[in-house]
Amino acid sequence: MTENKQHVQLPNNMAESLSPQDILIYLYLKRYMNEETKEAFPSLVTISKDSKAAINTIRKSIKNLVTSKYLEIREVGRKHFYKFLKWDKFEPFSYEFLDRDDLSFTEKAYLAVTQQFMIKENNMGKTIMTNRELAEKINMPISTVGKCNRSLEDKQMLITIDSMVKDAETGIHLKERLFLLEKYSQQVVFILKNHEERISNNEESINKLEEENKSLRKDLNKLIDKVLELEHLTKEKIRL
Repeated sequence: MTENKQHVQLPNNMAESLSPQDILIYLYLKRYMNEETKEAFPSLVTISKDSKAAINTIRKSIKNLVTSKYLEIREVGRKHFYKFLKWDKFEPFSYEFLDRDDLSFTEKAYLAVTQQFMIKENNMGKTIMTNRELAEKINMPISTVGKCNRSLEDKQMLITIDSMVKDAETGIHLKERLFLLEKYSQQVVFILKNHEERISNNEESINKLEEENKSLRKDLNKLIDKVLELEHLTKEKIRL
């Protein structure tokens, strides 16, 4: 796995107020964000070239992002500065994913909004949601969800198998979809996950050392008190 952590952070739950199309345009805009100012100022032509979306589509998505309070726009002359507002939880998307030519705009949008609903392990994202359930979650027509799944299967980026879970009404085994994240350049999910686990383990080790140091300092202070007490008794004996 290549240790490439360059990625764009996509806030979770954006599909509650936005379309997958809007969300993907957000990713392309945010790729140009300055980490200090949290602003970006790419031209619409640049975003169109990157995303393969029409400029009118981009304008509409930006308007929706502003309305939903994920963006603010600051105008300086003829230049537009896009300010990215705060969020709590996010999904990472690699530059390589955004640059892939073998994925359509719709497929990228589908994957972008679906990733947060996947269980990630063993370089895969897994879900047993039906097409209808997923379509409702990600604000995408069920027919488009089905079309994307079939297309991704053809490209060997998605595998569909029978799960161990049965439908409560029909008793039929639900389908489990295995999204092969590494196949479409999303190994960054696991790189960051491993990185966070290492940080967590280091913090745990540091906390443990600090507790041990506190315990040692207490023992040392007790020992010092004992020595001082012995010195005092010795002096008393000498005086007598």
